[in-house]
Amino acid sequence: MIYKVMLMLYTISDFSREYEGSVRLIAGSDGVSRAVSGVGILDYELMPGLKNKYQRVNFSSDEIILSTFLYAKDDPYLITEAVKYLVAKGTSGLIIKNVLHIPIPDQAIRYANARHYPVFLTTDDSLFFDSVIYEVKRHIEQLASIDFAQREIDALRTDVSPESICRRIRSLNPSFLDEAVALFASFAEPLDPRAFLQIERLCAKSTLAGCHNMLAPYDGGLLFVATSDSEQTLDVERIVQALTELIEASGIDGGVEGLGISDILFGDEAVAQAISQAIYAQRLSCQRAEGPVRYTQLGILRTVMPFAETPEMRSFSEAILSPIREHDSEHGSELESTLAAFIENDRRIERTAKQTGQHPNTIRYRLDKVTALTGLSYKCAPEMEQLSLAYAIERARSLQ
Repeated sequence: MIYKVMLMLYTISDFSREYEGSVRLIAGSDGVSRAVSGVGILDYELMPGLKNKYQRVNFSSDEIILSTFLYAKDDPYLITEAVKYLVAKGTSGLIIKNVLHIPIPDQAIRYANARHYPVFLTTDDSLFFDSVIYEVKRHIEQLASIDFAQREIDALRTDVSPESICRRIRSLNPSFLDEAVALFASFAEPLDPRAFLQIERLCAKSTLAGCHNMLAPYDGGLLFVATSDSEQTLDVERIVQALTELIEASGIDGGVEGLGISDILFGDEAVAQAISQAIYAQRLSCQRAEGPVRYTQLGILRTVMPFAETPEMRSFSEAILSPIREHDSEHGSELESTLAAFIENDRRIERTAKQTGQHPNTIRYRLDKVTALTGLSYKCAPEMEQLSLAYAIERARSLQ
């Protein structure tokens, strides 16, 4: 079943970034976070003599309005009247293709600024209204679909083409900036659309709100991406706390099962990398059941994770671990778990014995048995590295 809900709102800021270089904001800069639900065209509807005929059917709330203002060529004051009318109708913004170079009245600019109503002038004569209508509609439909986010994020994590990765990042949110951090939370039960909408409403009123960020449901969990420019470093601790409080306030049954936090990353592919890091860290968080896990805590797994499912990695790991597993299966022994505990406890016999509740000599006996089965000694550093790598590959595969 594919749920259709308002995943992320397409905003004036998104439009501005999408058409950067083709439009210029001349008023209402404080209103660029306004949501856009559609596109309307102002043609001659507000022309004196026709206004009353059309006023009942023109323009819906939250639409972005396109106009050439041809009807105002002899009376620029009509542009001011139009801005007032569009603000009263609850539209989100106005884009003017000023083909006749009509002077925009200062009164219109002042009124738009006072009402935080964005007004743009096109700077590219080849920008056609038909293409704007199509692209805005496409973005709105994409951002309204949970299925879209799931598919795009899945594709983003496996894509290898830099151009394609950047395109997918823009499709998720055209307003992403260059510095990114991602958080991924999972729950005891998959997050349903109603619960997500509740969290989304709370987020819109919180410090996490912003057109440069993204909140999305993914794999039954909740993904949050915060971005910033180079002038303002992201406060990860504040973001973690705010998201945790948001989830608690939503009253989700069982609360957070696992929470993964990426590094702060920079560059064109930062969002894609941050999402993958947060997901990997979340899976380790679920395994450990010890609260949030940062990507840096994955240690060597950070290197192994992207390649753990390759034939070469699987072959290497299975060649070493299969004899151990076969022995455990046939004799009911615990060689593999002892080896894992030994690696997790910094290869220290006494610490491993304490953690597993075994005598140190029992640990030594089991490790000697591992050596006999694999030909790799825990006492020889190069051979122990192979045992550790095989274990790391299996851990990484379990987190995929």
